[in-house]
This record gives sequence, structure tokens and C-alpha cells, in this order.
Amino acid sequence: MSRRRIVSQSVAVDSIEVSIEDVDLLIGGATWDARCLVVNDISYRNRVTHAMLLTFEDRGTSGRVDIHEGLLREGMSRVSDNPLLTLQIDTSALVGAWAMFRRAVLNVYEAVGRPLRVAVDLNSVPRYLALSLLGFGAKTGVVASFSAIYSAARAYINESSSLSFTEGSWKPRAIPTLGEGAFPSARSVLVVSGGFEGDHTLRLVNALEPDRVIVALTTGIRVEHDRMAQRASVNLAEDYLLAEGGVVTLPAQDLASSVEKLEASLSRFSEEGEDVALSFLLSGTKIAALAMGLYAVDHGVAQVYYAEPERRLESSAVEIEWHTVVTIAL
Repeated sequence: MSRRRIVSQSVAVDSIEVSIEDVDLLIGGATWDARCLVVNDISYRNRVTHAMLLTFEDRGTSGRVDIHEGLLREGMSRVSDNPLLTLQIDTSALVGAWAMFRRAVLNVYEAVGRPLRVAVDLNSVPRYLALSLLGFGAKTGVVASFSAIYSAARAYINESSSLSFTEGSWKPRAIPTLGEGAFPSARSVLVVSGGFEGDHTLRLVNALEPDRVIVALTTGIRVEHDRMAQRASVNLAEDYLLAEGGVVTLPAQDLASSVEKLEASLSRFSEEGEDVALSFLLSGTKIAALAMGLYAVDHGVAQVYYAEPERRLESSAVEIEWHTVVTIAL
């Protein structure tokens, strides 16, 4: 089912070489990561009907957010037929942020008068909001197609000396439109997308207390990236005694194959006839989060958890390996 949903995926080193056909609503965000500017650089084959810029209460201290916001206001206005919409988001209050975001999207839906062709910049729109919209669009018919923009980083500059993007504790925040719940007696299986912050991930997995863990690692960004994510997941693999089939690799440049790999790995639980509560924990790349969200849309899961940090550290990609745009039919 998921492969039939994926209409197209283009990958290119130069952002201008990836394109989107038709967009009723383009959604981007002004962040301190320079990748938020990619929405200004990709190709739109036709004019965008509406564009929405998310701004965030946490603006950091470097001044990069102010610069990026100005550039996005100019660039997104230039490609849109209608005046730029803006929405301020407080990422420390995600439930309220989702309610505001959903209402803003519904306003555009009512103005357009038909299901929307939406393009979302995964580089800058929080996973919680992007995947909540994916699930909401699939359930309600408000969204006809969901195009995701993503840029794979080759290198970063960080506020901290280590390759950390957050500090403080993480807590699991269930994405409201993707989880269906489960019976308390079901055996819990947690699929964890592994990233660079292995200690945070392990503590959050321990807090969720799953009966079984499967680690999903993104591959195909670059060799060094893949190895760092593998190393960061070693303690998780050791603590939960991952056996054969306990690690799934998700090719970043091929969303359809990523979803198929999840389907192949997780199908054994339904074949065994056991009452299993399957959940996902999003602590790796955003492209892996998209694959897990699409799996949840098609198959139903107990929960999809966003790893909500206590504080985000300013970081930015300084080199890009490649860009991709993938369009999904809902």
C-alpha cells in the first residue's frame, strides 16, 4: 500500500534540481539551521497558491533566526499567489501548537475549497507537527498529497563541543493522529529510529519499558553519518539484547524501500498471531520519521512518539550531501 502512495521522489546534489509540480500550501519554518532556506531554492513548476511561514518562540542567541526569517519572508512571498501567512509556534507547548497549526491549515482548505496539495519542509517544521498533519490529512481527506522536502547534512556547526542537538531530559510525546492505542495486556514492541544522541535515546526507551526493541538506522546519507548513528546505538542494542532481525536499515534516498523494509521486518508479529502493541520512537533522521509515519498511516500502530527535548541547542548544517522531495498521495 505504501509504495502505491509514493507518487514520486527526486534526489539531487543541487537544490534547484529537485522540484514540486503543484502546491496549494507550502509550509516552512524560520530556524537557526540554514537548511530552512532550501524552500527558497527548490523549483516550483507552477505558482504556489498559499505559503505559510512558522516562526518559533525559541529564537536562540546567534541571530541566525532573524536573518533566515527575513530571507524566507521574501522568498516564500515571491513564489506564492496570496499574501504570506505566518504562525508563531511555541515548541514547549506542542498540544496547543498542533491545535493552532491544524486550524491554520483548515482555513486554507476552506479557502481553496478542495483537498490540499501540501508541501512541508521537514528541515524546519517539527516532526510533531509535520507527522500530525500527515495523519490528519489521511484520516480526514483534507490533504490530497503531502510533499516532503528534506536535505541531508554532510557536516554541522554546534552550540556544544560534541555532536549534540539537545540538552536536558527527553520525554515521549505521542503524535495525536497516528496512534490507535492498544490493550494493556499486549506485548509492547518499540521500533526506535537511531540517531547521534544515543544516551538520550536509551534513557527514553528505558522510561517507556518496552518488552522488545527494534532499532531502525538510516543509511545512504554518507558513510560517516551511518557509522556515527550505529555507534550511538550500541548501548541500546546491548541492553535490549537485539537478536537477528533486531536492526532495520532504512535507505534515506528511497522512501518506498524504507517503508517496505519496515513492513517486511514487522510482518512477523501479525503472522505469529500474538497480541502486540507496536509503537515507534522518533529519535533519528526526519526522513526515517516520515517512513514510520507513513507505515502508521497504512497499518495502524499503538503510538508514534516524538522525542521532545528539554532544550534544543543551536546547530546548523554547513554542508549538504543531497536534497530530496518525495510526494505522497493520501
